[in-house]
Amino acid sequence: MTRLTDDEFRFLVRRAGLSMPDDELHELKRLYDALMERMQPLQEADLSEEEVAGIFLPRAGNTALGEVSS
Repeated sequence: MTRLTDDEFRFLVRRAGLSMPDDELHELKRLYDALMERMQPLQEADLSEEEVAGIFLPRAGNTALGEVSS
């Protein structure tokens, strides 16, 4: 994985329409780098011609979604 330089990251942040002090920018880049490091195994997975699809299975009674009546 190729890491972004500080200038490249600053460019992407500005392109996204964000503006922040340097200390916040460095903290955001630190978090971004940590996330990209954790994502690397997924990026390197050889799925050949497999189709990848995500699914969402909400749980009944989840307080975030409210009670589900049957």
